[in-house]
Amino acid sequence: MSTTTADQNADVPLGWVLTLVPVFFLGGVMITATGTGHNILRKALLVVQGCTSLVLSKDSKWKHPEFTHSHDTDRDTIRVVFVRHGESVWNEVFNRGINVGFIFRFFGALIREFTLIPFSDSVFFDSPLGAEGFAQARTLLSVINADSQKPDLPAVAEDLAIVRGVKGKSVLASSNLRRAIQTAAIGFKGRLQRTHESIHILSSLQEVSRNVDCIPLASAREIPELGLPTDLALPTADPSKLFDASRNHGNKSLSSNGLIRMLSFAEWAFQRPERYVIVAGHSLWFRSFFRVFLPTNVRHPSKDRKMHNCGMVAFTLIRSKRGGEVAYQIDPESILPLHKGFQ
Repeated sequence: MSTTTADQNADVPLGWVLTLVPVFFLGGVMITATGTGHNILRKALLVVQGCTSLVLSKDSKWKHPEFTHSHDTDRDTIRVVFVRHGESVWNEVFNRGINVGFIFRFFGALIREFTLIPFSDSVFFDSPLGAEGFAQARTLLSVINADSQKPDLPAVAEDLAIVRGVKGKSVLASSNLRRAIQTAAIGFKGRLQRTHESIHILSSLQEVSRNVDCIPLASAREIPELGLPTDLALPTADPSKLFDASRNHGNKSLSSNGLIRMLSFAEWAFQRPERYVIVAGHSLWFRSFFRVFLPTNVRHPSKDRKMHNCGMVAFTLIRSKRGGEVAYQIDPESILPLHKGFQ
């Protein structure tokens, strides 16, 4: 078995240097000026946690498993729909190129981070949706709610009916990072108002990265504050009625990696009574999932390209059992973009 690195572009060393040092310094100034407080202490601990993760994390490195399904007869399948989150504030700052505009974006975000030090919110840590991300989530909501539109492909129409919750039995899940939860809450707002179901927050869906934007603000079993625009507010004033955080275990440990979490998610998905699993998550986690569980001899854009922000892609996941061993594989012929697809 060979060692696999998910994507070195997932880490932004320059962003770390430019972000953590000034924020740590300014945090010290705030502590000196205003005294200690719960949120200020928590931000300082997040900085320490982020630095530790940067140095010690091996989140994107693992041994690529060798899965063989050709002779297995004990099989089960589920249909999975990946929904990538909208563009985050971190993406706005760091993913639009290092140019003159970057200087204004970075220092603007840094000033906002400085003003938020005494509060529970953050720009960089567990980075939320930005203005463009909210616009993308609104479009996703329109696509999911537009049940009167008939796609050209019957298979797309069938999967969209499942996503809308008007056909079959499906379950909604989200990463424990805010931008994914925000996207799920907005995109599936119409469905949630109609079905009164819960979105399951899973730590196993946490992004494959060492960056601070991938460190959750919510602790174990907590639901993060989402800060949604008024017109996109949650359909209930009690978030515990909309989210099931029982499988939110907080931040990933240093002993974790992307493969461990992907296998944990797959196990959870097949334990569910529903045959359809809809997941709000992240580009590198999704791409890693395709790379690991698609056959090694199959070439597919999902292995090399990220999904578009608020894109939706469906596929069939196979679970095979041989003795006491369990293996998973994606049927390459089943992959179907439902909205936007891959970049």
